[in-house]
Amino acid sequence: MANILAVGIATIDIINRVNGYPHEDDEIRAISQSIRRGGNATNTLVVLSQLGHQCAWSGVLIDESDAAIVKHDLDVHQISYRFCKQLSTGKLPTSYITVSKSTGSRTIVHYRDCPELDFHFFHSKIWLALTGFILKVEMSMSSTKCCDG
Repeated sequence: MANILAVGIATIDIINRVNGYPHEDDEIRAISQSIRRGGNATNTLVVLSQLGHQCAWSGVLIDESDAAIVKHDLDVHQISYRFCKQLSTGKLPTSYITVSKSTGSRTIVHYRDCPELDFHFFHSKIWLALTGFILKVEMSMSSTKCCDG
């Protein structure tokens, strides 16, 4: 199986299911609510991990209470977050998702108080790790004998 590193965001998804969408200025009750980790990069890694790949995520991880949701879910799926940039201030990106029971459609409002993973961090931390991995693979491939003989 492969070693895979995904670079992107992890979000907190707050999902409210409603019977139908409200009109502007209406107030309705949700029929259920769930809170979970989301984000394209980490969602993809969960699937790849379930297929047996060794996965790691690189993104910005903020030291705040919602980070426990992200870390716990990644731990459950054995996804490393050692390549993350750790910040002490800010808020993890949060998606407020309203799902209509009657139509199945969804509306997402996204809030972000989190900087992008910057090039300097990527180059200084991740590139060195990847370069070491690539050199290790190249060295093991060069010591493999060719099928000709």
